[in-house]
Amino acid sequence: SGTAPSVAISSSVASTYSWTVGTITGGITGASSGTGSTISQVLTNPSSTVAGSVQYIITATAGTGGCTTTASVLVTVNPKPTVSLTNQTVCQNSTLTLTPSVTNGSSFLWSTGATSSSISVPTGTVGTVNYTVTVTGTPGGCTATASASVTVNPQPTVSLTNQTVCQNSTLTLTPSITNGSSFLWSTGATGSSLAVPTATAGTFTYTITVTGSPGGCTATASATVTVNPLPTITVANATICSGTAPSVAISSSVASTYSWTVGTITGGITGASSGTGSTISQVLTNPSNTTA
Repeated sequence: SGTAPSVAISSSVASTYSWTVGTITGGITGASSGTGSTISQVLTNPSSTVAGSVQYIITATAGTGGCTTTASVLVTVNPKPTVSLTNQTVCQNSTLTLTPSVTNGSSFLWSTGATSSSISVPTGTVGTVNYTVTVTGTPGGCTATASASVTVNPQPTVSLTNQTVCQNSTLTLTPSITNGSSFLWSTGATGSSLAVPTATAGTFTYTITVTGSPGGCTATASATVTVNPLPTITVANATICSGTAPSVAISSSVASTYSWTVGTITGGITGASSGTGSTISQVLTNPSNTTA
């Protein structure tokens, strides 16, 4: 369908030729009467599945004597398959299969060399690649071709690191990002980094979604932030006699280890020094016999 036959006409004596159109089946269009030694008219079959035909009735007129004779020829017009492909835009490293819309296709040949009715398209490389499929129909082996472009947009990357901090400290989550043009955190924030509240002890999860450009491809990463509680120290002042050691017990609201340093000393007291442990017990001496 959509092509012209080349029907050569000859006879046993020198003649001129003319033809008329006889029986047409299958709604074939393009046939008309004419003259000459070759019938070559573009014939179109409206069906994509069923063959049609055109009968030409040929009259040969002899150059000597003007005698005439007739003959007929049948031109079969096979259906041409139809095929279409749709352009695709995808993100890098996604899955894509090109599946054409086809009628009356019995075999396929892609520009990649594949012969299946659909192909899996590689998306690891950013850019635009054109793919073409040629479909061969039955009966007659007529062909149709379609092409589509596949645009692969870059995929952003993002990573976050888990964090452990103390209560009421300062913490900013700053992800490692490539090809990120916009940001959305699970808190609703839209900055490229996030100041994390640490007033409440516990473990919290934060997620960021990064959108790349061009193409709007996205990537997501999450991190846990563990906020450890600050210990509350319980310790009582002590009064002792010079030359003895206090027994100052240290405790706190959470399991802890303890250390101390010496702050302000009045009255020339000696014997105090830095140390570690849960009890302060150092022999302290007051050089005065009258004043604490």
